Amino acid sequence: MRRLLFIRTLQILRWVVLFSFLLKLVAPALVIDYSGFSGLTSQSILLSPLAGIGVLYSLYRFHLSETRVEHYKESAYLCICFLVLLLSGSRGALAATIVGGAFFYIRLYRHHIGALLQFGLFILLLAVSTSSLWWPYTERLRQKTESSRDNGGTVSSREGLWQDRIDEFTAFPIFGVGFASYNLDYIQSEHSINRQTGTVEPGSSWLFLLSSLGLYGFLSFLLPFAYTVYILYKDKDIGLNGGLLCSIMILFSVHMLVEGYIVSSGAYLCFLLWLSLSECEQIVRQTNKKKLLSV
Repeated sequence: MRRLLFIRTLQILRWVVLFSFLLKLVAPALVIDYSGFSGLTSQSILLSPLAGIGVLYSLYRFHLSETRVEHYKESAYLCICFLVLLLSGSRGALAATIVGGAFFYIRLYRHHIGALLQFGLFILLLAVSTSSLWWPYTERLRQKTESSRDNGGTVSSREGLWQDRIDEFTAFPIFGVGFASYNLDYIQSEHSINRQTGTVEPGSSWLFLLSSLGLYGFLSFLLPFAYTVYILYKDKDIGLNGGLLCSIMILFSVHMLVEGYIVSSGAYLCFLLWLSLSECEQIVRQTNKKKLLSV
């Protein structure tokens, strides 16, 4: 049941990304709000990682395709998801997608270093030769980068939030300040809490785990997480499914450096993260069970 939910979720989010792009072409006023290009989602910061996961899912489907028509179709999906990723303007989601995609191919060609280097060179040349096509879609990314530089750094919007988490961890390093909690005595950033809506912005999922749960809770999550990614990467019997899940976990790992949704139970990215983790755990458990039976 969980696997079916995971597959259907990937299919639905890809359609959300595709329809968002179509609406951007025919009715842009419907999909642009205060946050920029948000598509069919509530804000651009949600659309960006969904588009990134759509890119990884399209890569996975491309390598599963058996006919030329299917290859063309998945290539079109891939390009659209990538353009939506650029249009939505999240630098964190873009970096996470690039790292996740790179990890997908590193796993795929891990025993063929020559082929991996050739593929990397091909992607680099393709990006340079087609830059005139995709560069105009980076306007939002360039605006955010310039704004951050004017305010003192490329991550100026996060530095205060990160310092709050570090201060909390320094004060309570073993068990933290409490699950999914702040200690108001150590909050300095004005962006940590929205007084009107009551929402909080940790600034980083990893730092939030560290500050709220301390080293004990942080390692309780990190070690099983890292073990799962390691098994998905190492075990060749899992096939392309392992590559997809591994790359999605890497995407989340990088994205959670700058977004704090890991324990935000009402957030869609929190649901998607834990659904992906449950699918990873199920595959790893089945793999370990097969190995035990074969001994």
